[in-house]
Amino acid sequence: MTIKFPDTFARSEPAKFDGVFDWDFLKSCWPGKIEPTDIDGVVERKGHVLIFETKDVNRAKSNGFGKNEIIATGQKILLARLIDIGRRRITVCLIRGKTNATINGFWLWRYAKPGSCYIWSAAPATGTHLWNVCNQWALHADTGKAGLILPDAMLNQYMRKQSGVRTFFR
Repeated sequence: MTIKFPDTFARSEPAKFDGVFDWDFLKSCWPGKIEPTDIDGVVERKGHVLIFETKDVNRAKSNGFGKNEIIATGQKILLARLIDIGRRRITVCLIRGKTNATINGFWLWRYAKPGSCYIWSAAPATGTHLWNVCNQWALHADTGKAGLILPDAMLNQYMRKQSGVRTFFR
């Protein structure tokens, strides 16, 4: 089984959970150390996509970059490629915490330029903060307008933009 933290996984069964797919028989299909990854949640609205990745509060220490990364390298590459492919229509929400009561921070990764993203931070934060940002995302997506989802002016109410652009690919 390729689940790295099975005890945590067992405590956090997702909505409509229907079992675990055993990927072990496929490991030899991929070159190198490639293994499947999961995405904890995805919402699509009128061509805009919001991807959720959650990490246990006790393991999550940062925004996914730097020494205290909470996302495995392969998963970070996947999420970054999805942002790059989707340009301004895909946002990744990295959440520290697994339930409304345990959420204590979250980050949004948004497209900046090819191979790079902006990171918006809400740490410390609560499930209520996350609800507000998700609600604003849904309202903005409902307009059906192309371009940046969650305008900077709206994000400034709930989050702060971290300085600089993070480069995924060199």
